[in-house]
Amino acid sequence: MAEKKKDKKYKLEIKDVLESIDRRDKNFYSNLSDEDKKGFVPFTALRFCSSVSGSKDITDYHLLATNEINKHFFELTSHPDLQWKLLTVVGLGTKQYHNWIGPMKRSKTSSMISELVRQIYPWWTDDEIDTYIRINSVDYFVDLAEQYNYDKKQIDQIKKELNEKG
Repeated sequence: MAEKKKDKKYKLEIKDVLESIDRRDKNFYSNLSDEDKKGFVPFTALRFCSSVSGSKDITDYHLLATNEINKHFFELTSHPDLQWKLLTVVGLGTKQYHNWIGPMKRSKTSSMISELVRQIYPWWTDDEIDTYIRINSVDYFVDLAEQYNYDKKQIDQIKKELNEKG
């Protein structure tokens, strides 16, 4: 009797992905088969890249470098090869141990401004959203709200919230 083979739905091993990022292998993604390319999940790779075990300098570098490429990473969703090349910038040329950082739970309360930011960056924690709100200007968020087709009443609410936060 023939042994049944397990169905393997394009599963790309995360350890192979992370090792290739660490080695700065810019051609890894382009050399994958079409089936393996379907298994590449940029968000997962990005999340793993942000955290490594090692010296403070190495962990700080990985966090800062990942945050830097994260700024416009998801605007490139239709260009996974370019996303891959951005991820390889984080690599140091040697294998690292990457920890998984799961998403944090969100608080029950929210504001118009935090919902605007969460609409753009749904994976961010409340702390990340609060920091983002704190470091950007009222004009920046008004422009952002207009780009996301918020009406005058919603924009006025955002201005009010930002002015209350001071």
